[in-house]
Formats: sequence, C-alpha cells, structure tokens
Amino acid sequence: MPELKRTWSVPTSPRSPYKLPHELSLLKEFEGQLWNRHTQTLFAKKLAKSSFFQGTVSKKEPDFSARDRINRAPKTFGFVRFDNGRRIEITDAGSRLISNKRLEELFLKQLLKWQYPSPKHQSASYHGFRIKPFLETLRLIKKLGGLTKREISIFVLPLIDWKDYEKTKQEIIDFREKSKKYNTKIECQTYANQLHKEKFRHVYNRELAESLKLRESSRRQVDQDSFLATKIRNSIDYSDAAIRYFRATGLFTISSRTYRLQILDTKLQVVEEILSKTAREPLNFLENEAIFLDLLSNPDYPKLPDDNKQTLITEIMNIFKFLEDKSHNIPKIQLSPSYLNTLDIEQLKDKKEELERLGQKISEQEQLKQLQTYSLYAEISQTFEKIRDFRCLDIPDKPLFLEWNIWRALNMLDDGTIQGNLLLDLESKPLRTAPGNMPDMVCYYKDFVLVVEVTLARGARQYEIESEPVSRHLASVRKNLRQKGDRRPVYGLFIAATVNPAVIAHFYILRRTNIQYYDGTISFIPMNVQTFMNLLEIANTNGGVTSSQLYKFIRWADKAADGLTEEDWFNAISAKASNWI
Repeated sequence: MPELKRTWSVPTSPRSPYKLPHELSLLKEFEGQLWNRHTQTLFAKKLAKSSFFQGTVSKKEPDFSARDRINRAPKTFGFVRFDNGRRIEITDAGSRLISNKRLEELFLKQLLKWQYPSPKHQSASYHGFRIKPFLETLRLIKKLGGLTKREISIFVLPLIDWKDYEKTKQEIIDFREKSKKYNTKIECQTYANQLHKEKFRHVYNRELAESLKLRESSRRQVDQDSFLATKIRNSIDYSDAAIRYFRATGLFTISSRTYRLQILDTKLQVVEEILSKTAREPLNFLENEAIFLDLLSNPDYPKLPDDNKQTLITEIMNIFKFLEDKSHNIPKIQLSPSYLNTLDIEQLKDKKEELERLGQKISEQEQLKQLQTYSLYAEISQTFEKIRDFRCLDIPDKPLFLEWNIWRALNMLDDGTIQGNLLLDLESKPLRTAPGNMPDMVCYYKDFVLVVEVTLARGARQYEIESEPVSRHLASVRKNLRQKGDRRPVYGLFIAATVNPAVIAHFYILRRTNIQYYDGTISFIPMNVQTFMNLLEIANTNGGVTSSQLYKFIRWADKAADGLTEEDWFNAISAKASNWI
C-alpha cells in the first residue's frame, strides 16, 4: 500500500527555480530520446561537467540524480513531459523557460496551474487532496499581511483541501496571538516547536496509530518521535523551497522585521484580480489527461491581469509612483496614459520590466546611503545571529540572506565599489544568489581587489562544491584585470558558518603553489561568520574604516600563514579579527 501524503510539497531539487533554464537547455539535447536509465545517466554526467551546475551527482546512481532534477520541478510545473512513449519532450512552457524571457510571468502562470490531484499526483497516496497550493497560499498572504517560513511549514503545507482555508487562516491568527505572550526568543522558539509537533502529530495521527499496532503485534521498536522529527524537518525544507519558487513570480518581497513573505505594494492590484478571477476548484482531468497536460505546458495560459492593456498601464503607473516616492532623482520617462495607450501589450510589458529594473537600482542606491552611515549595523548584526542559529527558522533561504547580509556589511565599510552578483527586488531584498561560474562578490578598492565567496555548506560537501570553483573565480577576475592593464593585487575572502579543515588546507596550499592553470598563486583568506562579525563590530566601534586599513589586515592575514600550520593560521586570523585596527 502506498504511503499516504498528508501535505503538499514544492520540489527541493533544484532548490532554486533560476537553475531550471540552464538544466532544461541541457536536457533539450536529449529531446526525443527515451527517458530511461541509459539516457538519465548520460544527462547526469553531462550536467556534472557543466559550468553552471553547483550541486552534486551521485557516482553510484547518476540516473537517480537525473530523475531527481527532471522528474520533480520541471515535470510538476509543466516544463517537460514524457507521455509519448516515455520520450523526452520539452514543452512550449519549457522552451519559453529556456529563452529566459519574462520568467516572472512564466513562473506565475505555471504555479497558478499547479494542482492536486494532477496526472503526476493522482494515486491513492493523494486521497483527499483538492487544492491549488500557490493560489491558496497567495490568498493567505494577502489576507494575513504575509507568512513566515515557520507558518507555511506548520499550517499551510497541511492545507490539502481549499475548503479548509478559513480554518487554516484562523489557526495562523491564533498562533500569532499566543506567540505575543512570550517575551524571549527562546520561549517563542520553544512554543513554535511544540506547536509544530502537536500539529503534525494530528496530521499524521493515522500513521502513528498504525505504528503502535505494528509495535504491539510484532514487538518491534517504532520511534514515533523520530518519525515526527523527519516529517517536521521535511516540512521546513518544503516551505523554504516554496518561498524560493513563489518569489520567482515577482509578486513578493521579504519583510526586514518579521521575515514574512509579503506582496509587493506595486503588485497588490494584480494579486487582487488573480484571487477574484481564478477558480479555486482544481481542474478535472480524469476523462482526458492529455487536455490537462496541454494546458499545463501552455505558457500563454491562463491569462493574467496584466495581459489586459488597461490593467498593465495601471500597474506601470503604480510602479512609477513607487519610484517617485523612493527617489526624486529618477530619469525623465515619458509615461503619460495617452502615450502608454499607443503601445501594444508586448511593448507595455517591456516598459514595465524597464521600470522594475530601474526601481531595483534606485532601491539599491537608497539602501547604500543608509549603509554608509552605519545606521543598519544593528539590523545586519541581528540577521547574522539568526543565520548562525540553526534553531532559528525565521529566515527563508539562509544561504541567500547570508550572501546579501555580507554584501550589505561590505558596503557599510564603504571606501570601495562592492559589486554583488545577487539580484535584489524592488524593496532591496535579496531575490536570488549569484549565478554559477561567477564569484559572489567582487570589491574594487583603490589599492587592491577582493573576491568574496560565501557559503553555508558544511563538512565534506563544502570542500566538494566550493574549493575549486572559488579559486577559479579569483583567477578569472585577476586575468580580466591584467588584460586591461590593471596591476592591483587580487585577494580572496572565504566566509562560511563553519570552515571545513580540508578547505583551510586547500587555501593554505594554493597561496604557496604557483599553478599554471590559475596563472600563479591564489591568496584566499578563510574565516567563519563569527570572525567576520568581529571585524564588522570593530569597524562600527571605531566609527568606520578605510580601505587602507582593510588592505593592511588582508595582507597580514595572507602572510600570517608563513611559518604556521594551516590550523594555526586559521586560528590566528580568528583571533586577530577582534583587534584588527
């Protein structure tokens, strides 16, 4: 008997929707072939060698890794299908994804069609499901002023029938009211953990009851706490993935104070129209599965509010007003309603995207002004603490927020041009991390250049996915500078929650070894997040620092390796950070 599903879930592989265009483009090379173990193995091996891939492929079961990447998100959201004799078919939606054009619109349309049951989710395992998860989550976010990762994992994932929406909404309201009674962070976390466990004990009551019967009949030890812990851990992973995929629609931002997933002010009218006009009842596909799959794979279905010209014009004017409120120095743009009416739908969408890019730039500039006064130091420090606390579930997509927070911290130090490769939304919140084959950040100072790499990966995986790429990134930056006649020395700064000893040893060796592939030695300074926080605290205490002071510390940290073991070198850097000026 198949395991009954008690929650909906968002595919966690790949974790980021922005990886899908590259991976699907690679799969297109196999289009028309049978999706069998042989083809899956070939695809996985090619994926592992690609420059954009940042994950790992199983050496023992590469075919499993391929199915994990393709049978989940691409198939669930209609980008690929195998209903023609199990042959690989990139759908029209998949081709649109590969083109990388209007991705937010595409993700929104595909997520609005995602439903349970579906041809992919119709077995007995999904008994009782009747929901469009994205639509009902959007409705909750609109009604409740946002949702946290914790709220999604406890309350929203178990919402499997849209008719239970009001009950779920009230549960979240009650949770928020009761949380106000606790004064400390630890008390709030304890209460939320207990509630999560109680909720999932109720959700999985049938499975828990059957496990007791099994234990009594066979005298086997069945650990119910471990069962619940696994389900809770999975729910947290699913809610994290949900936030990543939902934000790819362009409708949301993240609150700085509560870390709730919230609707952007400029998107409120669009969301209201979607909620009022989109049917809540899932489509019935049982009589003709192909019709449903055709709709799922159609990138032009359903029509969105801003497929209507007047709605699109209103949205453009709302974005422009948002920009005017943000800054008085916006470029002069012809945006009268009479002018906009002369444009067709595609031209209007181009205009909207142009304004959104401008808005992202203006929001970033406004944030930079705040950062350089150190007025955001307390917020940045608090965010670091939450990222480091593995028990804290407030922050969605911690790797993304760590990269953003370090970008903010380096900009607060100022005295240079900090080129982050992460993308920000209209509210200057992080939307996605640096794409593959690029450093996370490059800091250009008067006397030197600093390549910054950030990770939350731990253990052996940190060495596998970070050691060679970050060295290559530094070498690439240095090569590009030299080709332009720029002779500034280039250093690297590697920041992780915990730095793996193998990574420390790797950097220790590279600074001593002249490698032709890298055009010389590589100087990377490894440190953990706490050490970086100490650097920042000293800078704040001293009223700011200059790039010459930072350069002095970087040179010292590099040369400190001479005469020390790699472990002593790392410890010396950590110790110096508390008194580096």
